[in-house]
Amino acid sequence: MRYLATFILCLIMATPAAAKSFVYASNGGDNFLSVFEMNEDTGELTKLADQEIGGSPGPMWVSQDKKHVYISIRKDAQLGAYRLNADTGAFTLINKVDTGAGASYVALDKTGTCLLGAYYQAGKVTVHRVNKDGSIAEKGFEVATEQKAHAIQTDPSNQFALVPHTGPNNTYQFRLNVDKAELTANSPPTAPAPEGTEPRHLQFHPNRTLVYTSDEKADSISSYRFNKKKGTIKHVQTVSTLPDDFDNDANSCADIEISANGKFAFVSNRGHNSIAVFALDKDGKITALGQTPTEAIPRSFNIAPNQKFLYAAGQKDGKLVAFKLNDQTGKLTRFATYDLGKSPSWVQVITVD
Repeated sequence: MRYLATFILCLIMATPAAAKSFVYASNGGDNFLSVFEMNEDTGELTKLADQEIGGSPGPMWVSQDKKHVYISIRKDAQLGAYRLNADTGAFTLINKVDTGAGASYVALDKTGTCLLGAYYQAGKVTVHRVNKDGSIAEKGFEVATEQKAHAIQTDPSNQFALVPHTGPNNTYQFRLNVDKAELTANSPPTAPAPEGTEPRHLQFHPNRTLVYTSDEKADSISSYRFNKKKGTIKHVQTVSTLPDDFDNDANSCADIEISANGKFAFVSNRGHNSIAVFALDKDGKITALGQTPTEAIPRSFNIAPNQKFLYAAGQKDGKLVAFKLNDQTGKLTRFATYDLGKSPSWVQVITVD
Protein backbone atom coordinates (compact mmCIF):
# COMPACT_ATOMS: atom_id res chain seq x y z
CA MET A 1 0.00 0.00 0.00
CA ARG A 2 2.86 2.33 0.85
CA TYR A 3 4.28 1.89 -2.65
CA LEU A 4 0.85 2.50 -4.21
CA ALA A 5 0.41 5.69 -2.21
CA THR A 6 3.85 6.86 -3.28
CA PHE A 7 3.05 6.07 -6.92
CA ILE A 8 -0.22 8.04 -6.75
CA LEU A 9 1.53 10.98 -5.10
CA CYS A 10 4.16 10.99 -7.87
CA LEU A 11 1.41 11.01 -10.51
CA ILE A 12 -0.27 13.96 -8.83
CA MET A 13 2.99 15.87 -8.60
CA ALA A 14 3.82 15.10 -12.23
CA THR A 15 0.44 16.28 -13.53
CA PRO A 16 0.70 19.92 -14.64
CA ALA A 17 -1.72 22.37 -13.05
CA ALA A 18 -4.61 23.37 -15.27
CA ALA A 19 -4.39 26.83 -16.76
CA LYS A 20 -6.73 29.41 -15.32
CA SER A 21 -7.78 32.56 -17.16
CA PHE A 22 -9.23 35.82 -15.87
CA VAL A 23 -10.91 38.56 -17.89
CA TYR A 24 -10.71 42.16 -16.67
CA ALA A 25 -12.52 45.29 -17.80
CA SER A 26 -11.48 48.78 -16.66
CA ASN A 27 -14.64 50.70 -15.78
CA GLY A 28 -13.37 54.26 -15.69
CA GLY A 29 -16.80 55.72 -14.94
CA ASP A 30 -17.22 53.59 -11.83
CA ASN A 31 -13.64 53.42 -10.55
CA PHE A 32 -13.44 49.63 -10.45
CA LEU A 33 -12.37 46.59 -12.45
CA SER A 34 -14.89 43.93 -13.43
CA VAL A 35 -13.21 40.57 -12.79
CA PHE A 36 -14.37 37.33 -14.45
CA GLU A 37 -13.04 33.79 -14.62
CA MET A 38 -13.02 32.29 -18.12
CA ASN A 39 -13.91 28.70 -18.94
CA GLU A 40 -10.97 27.50 -21.06
CA ASP A 41 -13.17 25.20 -23.16
CA THR A 42 -16.36 27.22 -23.69
CA GLY A 43 -15.21 30.81 -23.16
CA GLU A 44 -18.11 31.44 -20.79
CA LEU A 45 -17.39 33.88 -17.97
CA THR A 46 -18.21 33.75 -14.27
CA LYS A 47 -18.28 37.08 -12.45
CA LEU A 48 -15.89 37.08 -9.48
CA ALA A 49 -15.78 40.66 -8.25
CA ASP A 50 -15.90 44.37 -8.87
CA GLN A 51 -12.50 45.36 -7.56
CA GLU A 52 -11.64 48.89 -6.60
CA ILE A 53 -8.03 49.86 -7.24
CA GLY A 54 -8.03 53.30 -5.65
CA GLY A 55 -8.82 55.38 -8.70
CA SER A 56 -10.19 55.34 -12.24
CA PRO A 57 -8.60 52.37 -14.08
CA GLY A 58 -7.59 52.63 -17.71
CA PRO A 59 -5.07 50.73 -19.86
CA MET A 60 -3.36 47.66 -18.39
CA TRP A 61 -0.29 45.52 -19.06
CA VAL A 62 0.66 42.18 -17.49
CA SER A 63 4.21 41.01 -16.79
CA GLN A 64 5.51 38.05 -18.74
CA ASP A 65 5.56 35.83 -15.64
CA LYS A 66 1.92 36.84 -14.92
CA LYS A 67 2.80 37.90 -11.37
CA HIS A 68 2.33 41.65 -11.75
CA VAL A 69 -0.07 43.99 -13.53
CA TYR A 70 0.45 47.66 -14.33
CA ILE A 71 -2.50 50.04 -14.70
CA SER A 72 -2.84 53.67 -15.73
CA ILE A 73 -4.94 55.53 -13.16
CA ARG A 74 -5.76 58.22 -15.69
CA LYS A 75 -7.84 60.75 -13.71
CA ASP A 76 -5.34 60.69 -10.84
CA ALA A 77 -2.32 60.94 -13.19
CA GLN A 78 -0.71 57.86 -11.69
CA LEU A 79 0.73 54.50 -12.68
CA GLY A 80 -0.07 51.60 -10.37
CA ALA A 81 1.73 48.29 -9.81
CA TYR A 82 -0.32 45.34 -8.54
CA ARG A 83 0.39 41.77 -7.50
CA LEU A 84 -1.87 39.18 -9.18
CA ASN A 85 -3.37 36.37 -7.09
CA ALA A 86 -3.26 33.37 -9.44
CA ASP A 87 -6.05 31.60 -7.54
CA THR A 88 -8.63 34.38 -7.23
CA GLY A 89 -7.66 36.84 -9.96
CA ALA A 90 -7.58 39.66 -7.41
CA PHE A 91 -5.01 42.46 -7.43
CA THR A 92 -3.07 43.69 -4.41
CA LEU A 93 -1.51 47.15 -4.62
CA ILE A 94 2.29 47.27 -4.55
CA ASN A 95 2.74 51.00 -5.16
CA LYS A 96 1.68 53.99 -7.23
CA VAL A 97 3.75 56.78 -8.77
CA ASP A 98 2.69 60.24 -9.90
CA THR A 99 3.25 61.04 -13.58
CA GLY A 100 1.79 64.54 -13.92
CA ALA A 101 -0.73 63.36 -16.53
CA GLY A 102 -2.89 60.33 -17.27
CA ALA A 103 -1.27 57.69 -19.48
CA SER A 104 -3.38 56.61 -22.46
CA TYR A 105 -1.29 53.44 -22.84
CA VAL A 106 1.19 51.47 -20.74
CA ALA A 107 3.53 48.65 -21.78
CA LEU A 108 6.49 46.74 -20.42
CA ASP A 109 9.61 46.26 -22.49
CA LYS A 110 10.60 42.68 -23.38
CA THR A 111 12.76 42.29 -20.26
CA GLY A 112 10.00 43.48 -17.93
CA THR A 113 12.33 46.02 -16.32
CA CYS A 114 11.04 49.18 -18.02
CA LEU A 115 7.45 50.43 -17.84
CA LEU A 116 6.67 52.68 -20.82
CA GLY A 117 3.80 55.16 -21.00
CA ALA A 118 2.20 57.30 -23.73
CA TYR A 119 0.22 60.42 -22.76
CA TYR A 120 -2.53 61.72 -25.04
CA GLN A 121 -3.25 65.15 -23.55
CA ALA A 122 0.23 65.88 -22.22
CA GLY A 123 2.02 64.88 -25.44
CA LYS A 124 4.85 62.90 -23.90
CA VAL A 125 6.27 59.44 -23.23
CA THR A 126 7.79 58.11 -20.02
CA VAL A 127 9.98 55.24 -18.85
CA HIS A 128 9.98 53.99 -15.25
CA ARG A 129 12.28 51.33 -13.87
CA VAL A 130 10.47 48.25 -12.53
CA ASN A 131 12.05 46.93 -9.34
CA LYS A 132 12.59 43.24 -8.52
CA ASP A 133 9.51 43.19 -6.26
CA GLY A 134 7.35 44.50 -9.13
CA SER A 135 7.11 48.03 -7.79
CA ILE A 136 7.53 51.09 -10.03
CA ALA A 137 10.47 53.41 -9.37
CA GLU A 138 9.31 56.83 -8.23
CA LYS A 139 11.55 58.75 -10.59
CA GLY A 140 10.98 58.25 -14.30
CA PHE A 141 12.47 59.42 -17.58
CA GLU A 142 10.34 61.72 -19.73
CA VAL A 143 10.43 62.89 -23.36
CA ALA A 144 8.11 65.50 -24.87
CA THR A 145 6.51 64.62 -28.20
CA GLU A 146 3.25 66.15 -29.42
CA GLN A 147 -0.31 65.88 -28.16
CA LYS A 148 -2.34 62.74 -28.88
CA ALA A 149 0.33 60.14 -28.22
CA HIS A 150 -1.92 57.10 -28.09
CA ALA A 151 0.17 53.92 -27.64
CA ILE A 152 3.71 52.66 -27.16
CA GLN A 153 5.36 49.30 -27.79
CA THR A 154 8.87 47.95 -28.17
CA ASP A 155 10.00 45.90 -31.16
CA PRO A 156 10.92 42.18 -30.92
CA SER A 157 14.61 43.02 -30.42
CA ASN A 158 13.73 45.39 -27.56
CA GLN A 159 16.04 48.06 -28.99
CA PHE A 160 13.34 50.38 -30.33
CA ALA A 161 9.94 51.79 -29.40
CA LEU A 162 7.15 53.17 -31.60
CA VAL A 163 4.52 55.71 -30.51
CA PRO A 164 1.58 56.41 -32.85
CA HIS A 165 0.07 59.91 -32.62
CA THR A 166 -3.41 60.62 -33.99
CA GLY A 167 -3.50 64.42 -34.33
CA PRO A 168 0.02 64.96 -35.73
CA ASN A 169 -0.67 61.95 -38.00
CA ASN A 170 2.68 60.27 -37.49
CA THR A 171 4.52 57.69 -35.42
CA TYR A 172 7.39 58.71 -33.18
CA GLN A 173 10.43 56.43 -33.40
CA PHE A 174 12.72 55.91 -30.40
CA ARG A 175 15.76 53.94 -29.35
CA LEU A 176 15.40 52.21 -25.97
CA ASN A 177 18.29 51.94 -23.52
CA VAL A 178 17.13 49.30 -21.04
CA ASP A 179 20.13 49.72 -18.70
CA LYS A 180 19.45 53.42 -18.28
CA ALA A 181 15.65 53.13 -18.67
CA GLU A 182 15.73 55.92 -21.25
CA LEU A 183 14.32 56.70 -24.69
CA THR A 184 16.18 58.75 -27.29
CA ALA A 185 14.93 59.98 -30.65
CA ASN A 186 15.69 57.70 -33.57
CA SER A 187 16.73 58.98 -37.00
CA PRO A 188 14.38 60.14 -38.34
CA PRO A 189 12.42 60.84 -35.14
CA THR A 190 9.02 60.38 -36.79
CA ALA A 191 7.46 58.38 -39.61
CA PRO A 192 4.56 59.99 -41.52
CA ALA A 193 1.24 58.22 -41.94
CA PRO A 194 -0.92 58.56 -45.07
CA GLU A 195 -2.77 61.88 -45.05
CA GLY A 196 -5.80 61.92 -42.76
CA THR A 197 -5.36 58.43 -41.33
CA GLU A 198 -4.23 59.29 -37.75
CA PRO A 199 -2.63 56.10 -36.34
CA ARG A 200 -3.92 55.23 -32.85
CA HIS A 201 -2.81 51.77 -31.69
CA LEU A 202 -0.23 49.41 -33.21
CA GLN A 203 0.84 45.79 -33.20
CA PHE A 204 3.97 44.07 -34.50
CA HIS A 205 3.35 41.07 -36.72
CA PRO A 206 4.41 37.92 -34.81
CA ASN A 207 6.71 36.58 -37.55
CA ARG A 208 7.06 39.27 -40.25
CA THR A 209 8.94 42.58 -40.27
CA LEU A 210 5.66 44.49 -40.37
CA VAL A 211 3.76 46.80 -38.07
CA TYR A 212 0.01 47.40 -38.27
CA THR A 213 -1.93 50.40 -36.97
CA SER A 214 -5.58 51.13 -36.35
CA ASP A 215 -6.30 54.50 -37.97
CA GLU A 216 -8.70 56.56 -35.89
CA LYS A 217 -9.82 59.15 -38.42
CA ALA A 218 -9.62 57.27 -41.73
CA ASP A 219 -11.49 54.21 -40.38
CA SER A 220 -8.74 51.95 -41.63
CA ILE A 221 -5.93 49.56 -40.89
CA SER A 222 -2.45 50.34 -42.21
CA SER A 223 0.69 48.24 -42.58
CA TYR A 224 4.25 49.51 -42.36
CA ARG A 225 7.51 47.78 -43.25
CA PHE A 226 9.71 47.63 -40.15
CA ASN A 227 13.46 48.04 -40.59
CA LYS A 228 14.75 45.86 -37.75
CA LYS A 229 18.28 47.26 -38.02
CA LYS A 230 17.26 50.92 -37.89
CA GLY A 231 14.01 50.64 -35.91
CA THR A 232 12.09 52.72 -38.44
CA ILE A 233 8.85 52.14 -40.37
CA LYS A 234 7.62 52.91 -43.89
CA HIS A 235 4.01 52.77 -45.07
CA VAL A 236 2.95 49.83 -47.26
CA GLN A 237 -0.85 49.53 -47.41
CA THR A 238 -4.11 50.97 -46.02
CA VAL A 239 -7.50 49.21 -46.09
CA SER A 240 -10.89 50.47 -44.86
CA THR A 241 -12.50 48.89 -41.80
CA LEU A 242 -16.02 49.80 -42.99
CA PRO A 243 -18.49 48.55 -45.59
CA ASP A 244 -18.71 50.77 -48.67
CA ASP A 245 -22.19 52.09 -47.84
CA PHE A 246 -21.39 53.33 -44.29
CA ASP A 247 -20.81 57.04 -43.52
CA ASN A 248 -17.17 57.44 -42.52
CA ASP A 249 -17.95 60.55 -40.48
CA ALA A 250 -20.08 58.45 -38.11
CA ASN A 251 -17.20 56.20 -37.09
CA SER A 252 -13.71 56.17 -35.62
CA CYS A 253 -11.35 53.25 -35.08
CA ALA A 254 -9.84 52.33 -31.74
CA ASP A 255 -8.07 49.06 -30.92
CA ILE A 256 -6.13 46.54 -33.03
CA GLU A 257 -4.98 42.96 -32.39
CA ILE A 258 -3.30 40.27 -34.48
CA SER A 259 -3.85 36.54 -34.01
CA ALA A 260 -0.89 34.59 -32.65
CA ASN A 261 -0.54 32.66 -35.91
CA GLY A 262 -0.20 35.94 -37.82
CA LYS A 263 -3.05 35.12 -40.20
CA PHE A 264 -5.62 37.69 -39.07
CA ALA A 265 -5.93 41.26 -37.81
CA PHE A 266 -8.89 42.74 -35.95
CA VAL A 267 -9.84 46.44 -35.55
CA SER A 268 -12.70 47.95 -33.54
CA ASN A 269 -15.16 50.38 -35.19
CA ARG A 270 -16.75 52.93 -32.86
CA GLY A 271 -19.94 54.11 -34.58
CA HIS A 272 -20.42 51.19 -36.92
CA ASN A 273 -20.07 49.23 -33.67
CA SER A 274 -18.24 46.23 -35.00
CA ILE A 275 -14.98 44.34 -35.10
CA ALA A 276 -13.48 44.45 -38.60
CA VAL A 277 -11.64 41.28 -39.59
CA PHE A 278 -8.73 41.09 -42.05
CA ALA A 279 -6.70 38.26 -43.54
CA LEU A 280 -2.92 38.70 -43.62
CA ASP A 281 -1.23 36.59 -46.30
CA LYS A 282 2.29 35.14 -46.11
CA ASP A 283 3.72 38.51 -47.13
CA GLY A 284 1.51 40.43 -44.70
CA LYS A 285 -0.82 41.84 -47.35
CA ILE A 286 -4.20 42.92 -45.92
CA THR A 287 -7.52 41.65 -47.27
CA ALA A 288 -10.82 42.72 -45.69
CA LEU A 289 -13.09 39.87 -44.57
CA GLY A 290 -16.02 41.93 -43.23
CA GLN A 291 -17.33 43.15 -39.90
CA THR A 292 -18.95 41.45 -36.90
CA PRO A 293 -21.42 43.51 -34.76
CA THR A 294 -20.59 44.38 -31.14
CA GLU A 295 -22.20 46.50 -28.44
CA ALA A 296 -22.08 50.29 -28.87
CA ILE A 297 -18.65 51.95 -29.02
CA PRO A 298 -16.20 49.03 -28.82
CA ARG A 299 -13.19 50.97 -27.59
CA SER A 300 -11.18 47.98 -26.38
CA PHE A 301 -11.05 44.24 -27.01
CA ASN A 302 -8.65 41.37 -26.34
CA ILE A 303 -7.98 37.89 -27.73
CA ALA A 304 -7.63 35.17 -25.10
CA PRO A 305 -4.14 33.62 -24.96
CA ASN A 306 -5.58 30.25 -26.07
CA GLN A 307 -6.70 32.04 -29.28
CA LYS A 308 -10.21 30.55 -29.02
CA PHE A 309 -12.12 33.61 -27.83
CA LEU A 310 -12.28 37.39 -28.22
CA TYR A 311 -13.89 39.78 -25.71
CA ALA A 312 -14.98 43.32 -26.65
CA ALA A 313 -16.29 46.03 -24.33
CA GLY A 314 -19.05 48.41 -25.43
CA GLN A 315 -18.10 51.70 -23.81
CA LYS A 316 -21.49 53.35 -24.25
CA ASP A 317 -23.72 50.74 -22.58
CA GLY A 318 -21.22 48.97 -20.33
CA LYS A 319 -21.50 45.54 -21.94
CA LEU A 320 -18.88 42.87 -22.63
CA VAL A 321 -19.42 40.73 -25.73
CA ALA A 322 -17.88 37.26 -25.97
CA PHE A 323 -17.01 35.75 -29.36
CA LYS A 324 -15.70 32.38 -30.41
CA LEU A 325 -12.69 32.87 -32.70
CA ASN A 326 -11.85 30.49 -35.51
CA ASP A 327 -8.09 30.93 -35.87
CA GLN A 328 -8.12 29.31 -39.32
CA THR A 329 -10.80 31.52 -40.90
CA GLY A 330 -10.82 34.59 -38.65
CA LYS A 331 -14.58 34.22 -38.16
CA LEU A 332 -16.07 35.64 -34.95
CA THR A 333 -19.23 34.06 -33.54
CA ARG A 334 -21.00 35.89 -30.72
CA PHE A 335 -22.20 33.62 -27.91
CA ALA A 336 -22.66 35.72 -24.73
CA THR A 337 -23.01 39.24 -23.32
CA TYR A 338 -22.08 40.35 -19.80
CA ASP A 339 -22.78 43.49 -17.75
CA LEU A 340 -19.88 45.76 -16.83
CA GLY A 341 -19.69 49.13 -15.09
CA LYS A 342 -19.72 52.60 -16.61
CA SER A 343 -17.49 53.53 -19.53
CA PRO A 344 -15.28 50.43 -19.90
CA SER A 345 -12.08 51.50 -21.63
CA TRP A 346 -9.83 48.43 -21.52
CA VAL A 347 -10.19 44.65 -21.74
CA GLN A 348 -7.44 42.25 -20.66
CA VAL A 349 -7.34 38.44 -20.58
CA ILE A 350 -4.65 36.92 -18.32
CA THR A 351 -3.90 33.19 -18.27
CA VAL A 352 -1.89 31.77 -15.37
CA ASP A 353 -0.56 28.21 -15.01
